[in-house]
Amino acid sequence: MRPTFIIFTIAVSLCALPASVAAQHRTARSASGMTAPQLPQPPAASSDTLHDRVQDRPGDAQLPTPTGLTNTNDYAQCTQHGGLGAGFACKASLPGGSMALIWQYPPRVQIIGFHIYILGITDPHRLLVDTQALGAATTIAIMDPQAPNPARCYAVTAFTASEESDLSNLFCDTTGAHLMRKINLLPNWRSSGLLNVTKRNEVPRSPSTPMVGYAYNTDRGITASGDAYVNFALRTGMMFDVTSLKGQQIVSATLKMEVNRTWTNRFMLDDGGAATTDSLPDSHTKSCTAKFFLGGDRWTNNADWIEAGALIAETGVADGPDISIDVTKTVRAWASGKENRGFVLEGEEENLTAFTEGACVTQYLPESLQLTVVSY
Repeated sequence: MRPTFIIFTIAVSLCALPASVAAQHRTARSASGMTAPQLPQPPAASSDTLHDRVQDRPGDAQLPTPTGLTNTNDYAQCTQHGGLGAGFACKASLPGGSMALIWQYPPRVQIIGFHIYILGITDPHRLLVDTQALGAATTIAIMDPQAPNPARCYAVTAFTASEESDLSNLFCDTTGAHLMRKINLLPNWRSSGLLNVTKRNEVPRSPSTPMVGYAYNTDRGITASGDAYVNFALRTGMMFDVTSLKGQQIVSATLKMEVNRTWTNRFMLDDGGAATTDSLPDSHTKSCTAKFFLGGDRWTNNADWIEAGALIAETGVADGPDISIDVTKTVRAWASGKENRGFVLEGEEENLTAFTEGACVTQYLPESLQLTVVSY
């Protein structure tokens, strides 16, 4: 019986990259012994060869014209127009201000790819800024970040070795409002604590640095009634001014903080809000924040115990030192007008009447508290 051989050919297409990256790719192929395809370039206008400008001219009517040129901030659309590679590239580059251009083209037409041009609204010339040579099925190009320019428009043509189509419709970069932006917001923060000593009322404490967690301490037979306990519960609230996000489309929002030190054996808080000298930290990575809430009241208007509202994430004790929590749904609600009462961070437990030994208290670096938002 004669054996049957099956050959699988796998073609992987990444999304269109900026011209500089494409040039590096062609150089690498030449160095490996492969000959890069020589793509036809429109003739440069003799009056402006430095910028590789080409005269605007009628295309060849034999090739269909690309249509529906626009931009997208939707990673799924990136994937639809250029495969998984395009989706990953959009996730990596769009938050940094890059722009993804997408268009429509008949996928069965045999072409080398597409030229991407910049045209001035009042300038009679067009500038070739990128070439996508992945065939008719890849209809996306990711453009490097540029400052918005009300006089700048983009257009696309299809090309073969001997022909080039008419220009697509124009997509004009008038305000930059279609571009994603990434911002880091800093909070107004406050930590609050409660101290409970055996058979006494709870006493408020105000930690001088961001602290979250609990500490249980016992002393045997030191009072007339016998044994005693000294317990702490600590919370931190963070309020961010999200006024600049009003009406924005929120792509992602991440709450970030960095561990400074953590106590898991013994912890006591003095009257000034600092850890006592006999409280010895035993970790600089462990994070004792186990629950993330919305604010239960307008806690920034007072200095009382910070009340928690709805639970938005329960992570348990985590390994740091860098801690990140996805709060996209919450920030999206704030951007659409819902009242912002900030975030409240709690430890794994808060049993102020516990008669036991144990602690998990984390102090965070104040300068590390931030909310990173990607929007457009």
